[in-house]
Amino acid sequence: MDCPVCRNMLRTVKSRGFTLDVCLKCKGIWFDDGELIGFAKTLENEVESVDKLTLYKPRKAVGEKELPSVRSCPRCNVTMKQFNYAYDSNIFLDRCLQCGGVWTDAGEIQRVATHLKKDPRVQAIGESLVKSRQFQDLDGLSEALNSPMPYFFLAPRIILPLYDDTPRQRIPFVTLGLIVLCTVLFSLMVFEVCSSQTCLEQFAFVPLNLFGIGLITSLFLHGGWLHLVGNMFYMWLFADNIEDRLGWFKFIFFYLAAGVCANLFYAVYNLHSSTPLVGASGAIAGVMGAYLVYFPAARIKTLMFFRIFDIPAWFYLGFWMVLQCINGVLDAAGGTSGVAWLAHIGGFLFGLMVALIDKAIHELRSRCESDANQPTAKKQD
Repeated sequence: MDCPVCRNMLRTVKSRGFTLDVCLKCKGIWFDDGELIGFAKTLENEVESVDKLTLYKPRKAVGEKELPSVRSCPRCNVTMKQFNYAYDSNIFLDRCLQCGGVWTDAGEIQRVATHLKKDPRVQAIGESLVKSRQFQDLDGLSEALNSPMPYFFLAPRIILPLYDDTPRQRIPFVTLGLIVLCTVLFSLMVFEVCSSQTCLEQFAFVPLNLFGIGLITSLFLHGGWLHLVGNMFYMWLFADNIEDRLGWFKFIFFYLAAGVCANLFYAVYNLHSSTPLVGASGAIAGVMGAYLVYFPAARIKTLMFFRIFDIPAWFYLGFWMVLQCINGVLDAAGGTSGVAWLAHIGGFLFGLMVALIDKAIHELRSRCESDANQPTAKKQD
């Protein structure tokens, strides 16, 4: 096999009970399917101890390899795909989706071993990401679906998204600012710095007062810790990439517009309601709709019944939208869930449409620029 970086022939080297393929020039190592984790475990005792794992979503540092990879698998000769090992490591490895092999540049296997030593919990995440085949535990999923109470499969407590594999180019200052703002405002209400009753009366959205200030201010208020934490988690999971795509200035207007449209969509079906509505979930649903358009092929690591599944973004978000519609119908039929499902649906549809229009404009512009750069034929006299 040839090295995917410098094209030199790889040499077979035996180390720590493993037979590896190594490039003697660039020091890169090729691991066949299943070898990388086992070899990294043998290095754990040799690497220095490190600080405790911090779950901070990575951004691609200056000088990192560009995604997606343009390197070819030395075994199958197909283009490999880069992935961020164990989600937050910033160790970008190259994986062949056909044979499952993984290529590591010089020193990267030591960095993997170091990352494994940070926290044993990261091992399961790393193994899940390294696996070449998707839905390894389909047998377990089948058992769950055939259980006596399959409805629990639909419950958000059982299906929990953990992280996605979409890298960022910059720090999402607006997303972080929104999370901090919502948290601070909720803390002020909890510790009674300002009366929660007064805040709800003045700043919550009430359909009877359709165009009051609550149409916007309600996006920054929350009704409980679980409500706040759930919304902020989804904000962090999806909004950072949308901010990265749109830029911070456009993202602010997009976020606010999604929240306003979500509230209005809810109000159309509840015009005579005096129940106050609070929460960022409508705006976040708009972000999720845009994510579906911009990153449909992204992979979302999802915890289901204590197992991690690698789910395509289009499937996860589409399934999420179906749940909102089902719950919305159940509420309309007399349910009392206390959740504004219609606001989620309205925000999602808004984000979906805006992203589709934006994507179409970009594609049309790129096509026009490409046509403009094409040389024109000269006429003969």
